[in-house]
Amino acid sequence: MARRIRNIYYYLSPSELTYFFESLVGGGYGKIYVGNTINPQNLMEALQKFDTERVQILSQMESDANKERKKDVRTDLGIVNAICSKLGKELAKSLIGSKAGHEYKPFNANKKYNNEN
Repeated sequence: MARRIRNIYYYLSPSELTYFFESLVGGGYGKIYVGNTINPQNLMEALQKFDTERVQILSQMESDANKERKKDVRTDLGIVNAICSKLGKELAKSLIGSKAGHEYKPFNANKKYNNEN
């Protein structure tokens, strides 16, 4: 029985198996005894049910973690965009003058200038 469990559920950690057997003994997965002996079929069905519950919980945890990562990425992008905007204004001010980014008017090539001194 132990070999079969080890071969099929090789990915379960010792702590997960301990939790399963404690839940099993506590009645969390129905009856495992037939008379005075453990029924291997009931034990394997209970382990299969535990594994299904485990997969659902791990999937939910992964989904929650992905949502948090996406939220963090959006926050990071907002911060990066704000920094880029501020740097762009500061760079324009230093290259063009103090009015850049606020009241700066673009150069009009059609306007005639008098360069007479």
